[in-house]
Amino acid sequence: MVKREGPASPVSSDVSNSTLTPYDSISIKDEKPPVNNKKVRCSPKKENGGKGGTKVPWSIEEDEALIVILDQIIKCQLWPAIKSSGNSQLIQRGSYGAQYHAKLLLKQGKTSSALSRK
Repeated sequence: MVKREGPASPVSSDVSNSTLTPYDSISIKDEKPPVNNKKVRCSPKKENGGKGGTKVPWSIEEDEALIVILDQIIKCQLWPAIKSSGNSQLIQRGSYGAQYHAKLLLKQGKTSSALSRK
């Protein structure tokens, strides 16, 4: 047994002037919202992962400040890291040799990030 529901809108008592019957729909066809097959993005797409502005060249003062920080890191943290690594070949090179060579590698751009791009 199929149960039928009444009309969605109220039916007027004056049926003689209307062409609709009590079970007719007000709209001619049932309108459904358009189906959108596109995936919804949760976050906006980033372009190039940067700030989105123009590139600003490094100033001489910024370069000098960064070099001072790198020198400090190489002098204070490189040799303890080499000793704790247990690499006997690097330990034989000594602290000064390792510092000098690390600075040379940085100047030449031969770091692990530069090697992984090749």
